[in-house]
Amino acid sequence: GKARPRRPRVVFSRLDLERKRATYLGQLNDPAVRASHCCGSARQLEDGGWLVSWGDNPLVTAFDPDQRIAFRLRLPTSTFRAVPVPAGAVTIAELDRGLERMERRR
Repeated sequence: GKARPRRPRVVFSRLDLERKRATYLGQLNDPAVRASHCCGSARQLEDGGWLVSWGDNPLVTAFDPDQRIAFRLRLPTSTFRAVPVPAGAVTIAELDRGLERMERRR
């Protein structure tokens, strides 16, 4: 969506490589994201939802399996990639300690 007169979006297509066709299936967008310079990412979550980084933008958006916004994360600086943390990779206590350390740095 760089330099386009619309908001950035995630587009879903079904590819038919034999016939060399792409069929548009739908899109995701977040009204809070107005522009993107480049390079976003979309990763499907275990439950069928999506985690989206909008490309050189500080917002990351999670969508539930029904494509509704589940949450928005505003980072202190821009990012171009968001990678979901697999279930069980970190405990709530470890996450809490990490957030507390970040808070103390301010």
